[in-house]
Amino acid sequence: MKETTLTKSQLIQELEIIRQIELKILEKLSELEAQETYKQPSFICDNPGNKTFNINSHIKNNQIETFQFPEHPQLKAIFAFIEANYHQPISLNDVAKAFSYTPSYLTSLVRRLTGKTLYQWIVQRRMFQARRLLLSTELPVCQIAQAVGYPDTGHFVKHFRQIHKKPPKTWKHFPS
Repeated sequence: MKETTLTKSQLIQELEIIRQIELKILEKLSELEAQETYKQPSFICDNPGNKTFNINSHIKNNQIETFQFPEHPQLKAIFAFIEANYHQPISLNDVAKAFSYTPSYLTSLVRRLTGKTLYQWIVQRRMFQARRLLLSTELPVCQIAQAVGYPDTGHFVKHFRQIHKKPPKTWKHFPS
């Protein structure tokens, strides 16, 4: 078997292709999850008195799965900071300042270790919580936006549409 030696730039190109494929898969999954919610409102209630559900949290052994950041020793404190503050309008600069890093160094470090930027992780965490709130509460979209760190509802809706290809209101549960 002939071994092929790849240059650093070739490996980076291949990694970028894999990231693009991953993004497309996640977008498609998100679309399918939204369609399932939209087409099957019978899954809304597990019991007659409970009208809450969460399509993005799977129930395993009677426990609801929660959002998980990747486990990496160098990033543990950074992800803990995001978890504690994502509901506020934090930015890359805020996180970098909290750890005495430059924003560019922090972005580079997180991307190198996880394949995503710090900003992508903040948005992903916020969107996870937004989906949970949309599916399990009666809160209006503007309150959900504020609850997940978006003081501007329009900015929240724009991000939500970019990621899920549908506006947040389409994720609201259907009363039965």
